[in-house]
Amino acid sequence: MADTQTEQVTDLIIEYRKGWANEANTIRDMQKLTGLAAPVCKALLDAAKSQKITDLRGYSKRPDNLKDNRKKKREPNGSRV
Repeated sequence: MADTQTEQVTDLIIEYRKGWANEANTIRDMQKLTGLAAPVCKALLDAAKSQKITDLRGYSKRPDNLKDNRKKKREPNGSRV
């Protein structure tokens, strides 16, 4: 698979995991995109259920300003350092 196909398959799996697409439609789209058989596509989806979306994608889509807030240290009383 080319890089664009890999990204598209990853997006299909993420959409399925988030509940934006049902299993039958995701399998159908994966078959059209990759040429794999339906049982193979179903096995890929089943294997992806045990992984977090960030792990599937390889990165987080969290905005930078939210990433910074998580890194700031807090003192025990709740105030920022």
